[in-house]
Amino acid sequence: MLGLNSTQSGFLTLWMKERKMDKLKIWTKPQGLITPIPDLKPEQKTLRDFQWFDYIRPLNKDDIFRVVKRQGPEQVKRSNKFVH
Repeated sequence: MLGLNSTQSGFLTLWMKERKMDKLKIWTKPQGLITPIPDLKPEQKTLRDFQWFDYIRPLNKDDIFRVVKRQGPEQVKRSNKFVH
């Protein structure tokens, strides 16, 4: 692993082959930066707005294709991702 790849673009297309990523296309005019792992700031080491729902957690490789409905009245609070 080289580091954190932070790329912004208008469009992203992902091709899958046999349940694995085969190809990734980021266009138009992508702008990105790779930050080496030792140079990451603490806030860059976690996913913003990430919520962990334990009952959805995959237990094996095939579980990533399993459809599970969210349970209970869990309300996800999100920041405005379009304001930088």
